[in-house]
Amino acid sequence: DLVARDPGNAQSQHLMLVGDLDVGMAYGGEGDAARSAATYREAVKIGELLVARDPTNVQWQHDLTNAHAYLGGALDALGRAQDAVAEQTIALTLATQLANLAPKDRGLQSDLAARHSAVGDELRVVGDASGALREYRRSHDIFAELVTVDPTNVLWQNALAGTDRQIGDGLREAGDDQGALVEYRESE
Repeated sequence: DLVARDPGNAQSQHLMLVGDLDVGMAYGGEGDAARSAATYREAVKIGELLVARDPTNVQWQHDLTNAHAYLGGALDALGRAQDAVAEQTIALTLATQLANLAPKDRGLQSDLAARHSAVGDELRVVGDASGALREYRRSHDIFAELVTVDPTNVLWQNALAGTDRQIGDGLREAGDDQGALVEYRESE
């Protein structure tokens, strides 16, 4: 209603974008990946308009990044792996831009690492094992740096262990059982 009354109101549009992200998650939770994807597409459209309107608004950029990432997840659930790779790659590009704007912002660095892992996951699905390993290693390096800065952050420690496991899985699939074992031990 707010957007209909005042289509140019950026705050109302932003509320719509955030609402679409929540609704898309709800559809996904119900197993309706098609409706989830459609809702995320709407969030992407709104996010693109907002960011075009004010490219310096970090929150809008972050929400647009999430819209692309969530759309990638919904497309993966629909079996559209190549489309999922494309969306996750867009999310990674946007997360990289954000992280470059504020290299000391640990939250943005953590988001960037998560985006690398998500791209790696999708590359694995489409059979690009070397590309997946590259992305997992990038994610690992970021989380390792974050853990060095704050060794008490359990979420980052868990994410770091997860990237070790992902690298191990990739190495095992590539036939490098010794390398995989090293990564699994590191994860442990």
